[in-house]
Amino acid sequence: FLKKTILFISTMPSSSWGGSEELWVATALQAISQGYKVIVSVPYDTFIHEKIKQLESSGCILELIKTKRNKNLIKKIFNKINRIRSGFSNIPQHYYEYFKKIKSHNPDCICVNQSGAFDVIHEIHHEILWIIKELRIPYFLINHFNHEHYSYKYFLIERIRILVSNATKVYFVSQRNLDVAKRQIAMREFNNYEVIKNPCKIKLSSPIKMPNLDKICFASIARLHCNTKGQDILFEILAMPKWEQRNWFLNLYGEGE
Repeated sequence: FLKKTILFISTMPSSSWGGSEELWVATALQAISQGYKVIVSVPYDTFIHEKIKQLESSGCILELIKTKRNKNLIKKIFNKINRIRSGFSNIPQHYYEYFKKIKSHNPDCICVNQSGAFDVIHEIHHEILWIIKELRIPYFLINHFNHEHYSYKYFLIERIRILVSNATKVYFVSQRNLDVAKRQIAMREFNNYEVIKNPCKIKLSSPIKMPNLDKICFASIARLHCNTKGQDILFEILAMPKWEQRNWFLNLYGEGE
């Protein structure tokens, strides 16, 4: 009896790491522990993050998505001839190379982890969208961050509707992200979604007791990036008159811009 092969694709670059990666990585490791063959694919930009290297050393097969294109004219012509012979004459070379590598592993299903909602419909990730279309195997989507006020152009809305409708399951990490997505693509309801929770590394057997302090101490644990984490909104609130009159202290934990 042979265990199935699962292909995990993340839109997060190979040099980066965020909270969006914890869920699929834990799933991949769980699959390996149960005897599944696991293929991991991420966009390669400058270097491979230590967490990805650890994943590879645990038994995952790593296939990187090249972000730099071949500019050699002779190689382009040679590769074009090969694509014509293989029946893929109308696709870019980097799509074809990626497709050949992934197909050689014969995956049974695809799990696409998107750090943002519906990343794969944007041009920068079209290799992933093309793989989903060409392999014609069951696929799962995980959506993490979603812009509250982002609106898609209509032709992209049509693409997202098709992508969502054909997926085996579409996962959201919060109810709010799901509600925003429904509004963005003008679909009141679709049946193949599920709201799940990202894993929490803090393990507590019971709640921590509130310390008896005269000063209220807050902690903001997030990447230092106002556009996505909203520290500017937090500062604006704490600058209100009622908070100026209160005894408090705020600690920021995180890295970023």
